[in-house]
Amino acid sequence: MDMMSAPGVVTEPYRAALEGDWEAMKRFYEGNREVEACPLTVTNDTPFHIAVYSRTKSPVQELLQILPNPPFDRPDDYRNIPLHEAGAIGNVEAARVLLARGSQLAQLEARNVLGETPMFRAAAFGMTEMVMFLASQVRRLHGDMQIQRIRDDMTSILHSAIHGQHFETALWLLRNDDILGDLKDKNGRTCLHLLANMPSAFKSGCPMPKFNSFIYFCMPNNEYDDQAHMCLSQSKDLESGGANHIHQSCYSGLCKALMLYTYIVPNRVTPNYSNQKDVLWLVDVPRSSNEHGYREIVNGIIQVYPQAVEHVSDKGLNIMHVAIRHRQKDIFDRVKQMRIPMARLVRKIDDNGYTLLHHVADMRYYSGGTQPNPALELQDELKWFERVRKIIPSHYAMNHNINDETAQDFFVRSHEYLLKEAQNWLKRTSESCSVIAVLIATVGFTAAYTVPGGSNQTTGLPILLHNPFFVVFSFMDVISLVSSLTSVVMFISILTSPFRLQDFRKSLPRKLTLAFTFLFLAVAASMLAFSATMILIIHMKERWTATLVYAVAFVPVSVFAMLQFPLYVAFMGTLKYSLSVMRKALPRNFVRKLIGISAKNHSHLF
Repeated sequence: MDMMSAPGVVTEPYRAALEGDWEAMKRFYEGNREVEACPLTVTNDTPFHIAVYSRTKSPVQELLQILPNPPFDRPDDYRNIPLHEAGAIGNVEAARVLLARGSQLAQLEARNVLGETPMFRAAAFGMTEMVMFLASQVRRLHGDMQIQRIRDDMTSILHSAIHGQHFETALWLLRNDDILGDLKDKNGRTCLHLLANMPSAFKSGCPMPKFNSFIYFCMPNNEYDDQAHMCLSQSKDLESGGANHIHQSCYSGLCKALMLYTYIVPNRVTPNYSNQKDVLWLVDVPRSSNEHGYREIVNGIIQVYPQAVEHVSDKGLNIMHVAIRHRQKDIFDRVKQMRIPMARLVRKIDDNGYTLLHHVADMRYYSGGTQPNPALELQDELKWFERVRKIIPSHYAMNHNINDETAQDFFVRSHEYLLKEAQNWLKRTSESCSVIAVLIATVGFTAAYTVPGGSNQTTGLPILLHNPFFVVFSFMDVISLVSSLTSVVMFISILTSPFRLQDFRKSLPRKLTLAFTFLFLAVAASMLAFSATMILIIHMKERWTATLVYAVAFVPVSVFAMLQFPLYVAFMGTLKYSLSVMRKALPRNFVRKLIGISAKNHSHLF
């Protein structure tokens, strides 16, 4: 039998390893000890590189006993020795066996082509138990920990663990080697910078079921370690249950990230810095956190070191500039509560001559809103502009940037495309919905003259006039007709509007909300009229058949609601705002009298 498939590469033991038949691999080397130096793969892996993937110590131990000159520390083409592979998969027992042979420190400090030691590689793959074991061996042998901390591209072992989102491993490393917290990568980022730029590492960047969100929300805020460990315990309980796997993983990752975060912030962020230069890095973390909305990082830093909000970048940007230009309203509200620094933050003008209001107009950092259409996105932008305008000094609204533009001029110019998109969308929506409303009105008008069951030839009265369902039919038909015609009027009012920029803040969204309200009412009423007609004509007495008719009648309503209801809900915010304004505008005595009259009339009914 040919044992070689390529020059110098042994096939049979490799095939046995692929099939998990480690006994066959052992028998092969018992009968062919002369090929112990031959590689098993094209990257020159030795039998020990492959044997560690058994995840037990037996194959490695048996090969050491069988082979006269075992290549247990020979590197492959990537300069990974078998201990590197054992570290990557977390085979601690195999690592113990390998370290029992030859030079232990030489194996522990062996570096591959990337400059990674076995311990570094174990951390990169989140093998916490392996990291703990190898670290204990390095310390026992008084090895050089600096070799373990950084690889050739200046990435630290802590950065590598966080980058792989192995937060439990990262936390252990940080707790056992405090130097790691101060190390920066080639881009000058600390571990907190890296953690801040991970969307899935925090609740604000990871969707969770309501129950999981409730647990996260209920965690205490005062005791960092207790909070983190409770969270981790809850995550393990959830993982053992029947929850969705994606949410399990997300929640577990959130808890482990929380453990790391709650350790880093109190220990790394302190006010004990001698000068401005030493503490400027703090502003970078809130800024990078703002860019993705990680209020957890920002709130944690502000809680420990509130002075961080006053630091300014080399471009003259403070935390409010960055929060505003990235539309991070949570961070905006959090900093706004800090009255003393806010008095200074709102006055800051950056190196481009931008006030806070100019940053609202800056669309370079706008990644698209959460609203379902351009009209609502533009409305959000206009509201955001007005909201920021209220907190800045009034004369700042007339400040000019380096391009000689006020914030209002800059806003109009930068939002031209969004305005055009909103105009086109609103026109198309109004035209299509007005057609639907006209069709419903036509059906309702026709139904009023072709009553179900026909009319008495002598008196001209409907035959089913005294049937309760005829009253339902008549009432719903009138509502459908009136609502649809009102909806048409509202849509025509929208189509004849000038579509100016400021109209998208209140006027047009309010009209569209009312138009949608009447259209929904018209569709629902027409379906109810239809179901009442079916009952009248068929004269079904069985309850289940009547229920079936109702269900079938509401199929169009359900389809229409599923397609358009999210849009309607989005516009309801505008309607609520309008009602609140009207409530404030009306005199209180008038409202009280109106409520009193209504209650009095209601009591007379009983």
